[in-house]
Amino acid sequence: MKYEILQLKRKHIGDYGFNSYGWAVKHGLNIEHYDKVYEGEITDEYSYMTACHVLYEKFNLDRPEDFKGHSLSVSDIIVLDGRKYYTDFVGFKFME
Repeated sequence: MKYEILQLKRKHIGDYGFNSYGWAVKHGLNIEHYDKVYEGEITDEYSYMTACHVLYEKFNLDRPEDFKGHSLSVSDIIVLDGRKYYTDFVGFKFME
């Protein structure tokens, strides 16, 4: 499964960075405000939600050496095979 990690561009962090999905949507959540900071592939077979949790752990506890972003946090987006998941305070929200 291919994945991408998206993080807010520096100039948009103050707009809605580090806030819940509901709050961000109300305040103009826009995928164009994000940069792709990493991409890779998961070779194990997981459900999308489990893959999000696996990646969250990876990008907080055992980050790849070539990863230049910050630890995976609230308001970051994980893209799995084109499906977007917002990192919320608790868990992940599928972005329709």
